Amino acid sequence: SDNNNGYYSILHRILDAGHDDEDGDGVPLNDTTRAIVIVVHYLAFILGAYIIWAYMRKLRIIETRIWSPFLLLTGLIWLQVGSALEIGNHFYVNDWELSGFPSDLVNGTFYFFNFGAQYINALALRKKGVPFFRCPSFKDGIGKGLIDLVAMLFDILMVIAVPITPILYALLGRDVAISVVSAFGGFAGIGSLLRLWRNLGPNIYTLVGGIGFLALALTGVAMTAVYSATGIEWIHIFIGGSFVASLIPFSLALFYAEPADEIENIEEEDEDVGLVAVQV
Repeated sequence: SDNNNGYYSILHRILDAGHDDEDGDGVPLNDTTRAIVIVVHYLAFILGAYIIWAYMRKLRIIETRIWSPFLLLTGLIWLQVGSALEIGNHFYVNDWELSGFPSDLVNGTFYFFNFGAQYINALALRKKGVPFFRCPSFKDGIGKGLIDLVAMLFDILMVIAVPITPILYALLGRDVAISVVSAFGGFAGIGSLLRLWRNLGPNIYTLVGGIGFLALALTGVAMTAVYSATGIEWIHIFIGGSFVASLIPFSLALFYAEPADEIENIEEEDEDVGLVAVQV
């Protein structure tokens, strides 16, 4: 029908420029998809302002629950710095397309701030009062002792990952470094999930916030792999969109942070029925 033909025409204009790129593979951006890519990248500043608002609104509670509110705020700001660098890089190089994107100082600095923010956020969300260097205790069981050991090794890895990210970028280049730093970022996401849930809650909102944050971040990684396999430039919308959208569930977890005294009451009740709270 005419309506179906009209819908197809609109979809065709949005998803395909109607020709392949100069190398004969992949699908370049057209005016519509390029505009969407640009809007998605600028949404980082709107959602970035929202997450900082959620942070400030719950700051007094956050100060009693996590290891370093200062580092967490620093990480949230680094995300905005990274977004600004990425936007400038996309504007001046390849007109917002990812194909043939070079390794350069601006892109490398974006990597440092973007991935560095993930590492220091995971560190900042450590449980307040737990020493960074400690001897894991197994007196309450092997399982709990092993979890404590893994948490300590995780923290050391996150510290190392911050300075090593720009070094890897300089030595390996963008195309190779992305795989390594994305693995570090995946570990940071898992740690952030657990710490958002446990160290700001635990409640259903901090759990959903942590899971949503990790799920959207991993979606961005998956979309990057899809782009690498297909060369379809409009997938950039979902790459950037997933990472930007991950700020929403992170904000949810911050907004529903609970006072420490309420959690202590819950933990006392758990101990009465033989439950052991895992500290991360």
